[in-house]
Amino acid sequence: MTSPSDSSSNGTHAAILGFLPKEKLADCLPCICICIVAFIYALVQAIRTCNGQWDSMVASMLLAIAVVYFGLLRFVKEEPRPATASAAERGAAWALLLIAAALPFVFASTSSELPHNTAIALFAIACMLFFHGWRATLWMSPALIIFCLFVPMREQFILLVSYPLRLISTTLSVWILKLCQIDINYHLTTITMPGAAQIVITDACSGIEQLEAMLLIGYLVIHMQPKPFIWSLCHYLFLLPIIIVSNSIRIIVTILLFKAIGPVVLENTWHAMLGYCLVLACSLLMWYAGLLFPAETPAASTAKNAQPSDNSSANREANHE
Repeated sequence: MTSPSDSSSNGTHAAILGFLPKEKLADCLPCICICIVAFIYALVQAIRTCNGQWDSMVASMLLAIAVVYFGLLRFVKEEPRPATASAAERGAAWALLLIAAALPFVFASTSSELPHNTAIALFAIACMLFFHGWRATLWMSPALIIFCLFVPMREQFILLVSYPLRLISTTLSVWILKLCQIDINYHLTTITMPGAAQIVITDACSGIEQLEAMLLIGYLVIHMQPKPFIWSLCHYLFLLPIIIVSNSIRIIVTILLFKAIGPVVLENTWHAMLGYCLVLACSLLMWYAGLLFPAETPAASTAKNAQPSDNSSANREANHE
């Protein structure tokens, strides 16, 4: 007889093996360990830098976890075993490791944390390259960069991207309103309306707070619509213009509502509701943008899946003989 705890542990074990077959677990173990260490480092840095805003890092961390998940799925699909590094790839990994070790000393006079975190990201990438080669490194590098570089320096990257987004969205929305014969002007990111009323497009209005969530949603969308790699990349790059256009429309709606009902539209409730509408609009546009690119044909995917099984069956027959 088995106890309920034994059956639950067996069920968990079976679920893990269903995702990552036992025979491939040893080959994937270096990759799993590198990702776990990078995740722990990112978690510590997130707690250190979040300043009490515990939800600020969630979207970025989930995006990196999604990259790791789909990367491990690629490991599962590798036949007969996951990718291993060649001698040339291991040499390149040692070169990356030397560069990572030299960066903090070369930029020792700077007060920025960029060289330090870049060195840690390069170290993680070098470890991945040493054990698994270029292909697996390309799969996992986005997650390692998010964990080791973006999360510890999120505020700096947000400030770097926020102003261009604010400026582009402000310019685009004002010009659309002018085409509709609405008397409105702007200077940089400040919109001026008749009666000296002004609306300042701040970081919260730039779309930057929704950008991380949309990067995650967009990544999930391209995996829900399988395509060849180059078309998936083009689909994902559509995300930036979609966010800019959607945010410009949100600014236009905000200005029209401001003219209709007054400053109440700038309060938190209205602002949050318009932010949720932005995420919904971007998600729908991202989904339908995928229809512009050719999908992966069922015949091609079937052929790719059938070829390894044919080879494995041939090997079994040869071993039997």
